[in-house]
Amino acid sequence: MFVFLFFLIALFSEIVGTVAGFGSSVFFVPLAGLFFDFHTVLALTSILHVFSNAAKLVFFGRHVRWRLLLLLGIPSITCVILGALLSTKLQFKYTELILGLFLVALRFCEKCD
Repeated sequence: MFVFLFFLIALFSEIVGTVAGFGSSVFFVPLAGLFFDFHTVLALTSILHVFSNAAKLVFFGRHVRWRLLLLLGIPSITCVILGALLSTKLQFKYTELILGLFLVALRFCEKCD
């Protein structure tokens, strides 16, 4: 039951993220945090994004602006690798609290537009 519920949450967050164009992590990270520790949630989120983006390329690949993908993709991959290295080397005592506050702030900033 645990595995089924977890995959259902992942599927729901990805469907919402695909339809809305953003937000799969906004839903997935807090809900996955109920099941796993912080570093496991980070790893699972990256796996979710790899498969999600691969599926989106298959479905919507003919509409991709490749120059924009490279301009955003290369710095993103670099920063993800740096963040992963930092999360294993540094002690983040309040990381979950900071991430939670960021997500709450993000929610209110979206209403400001």
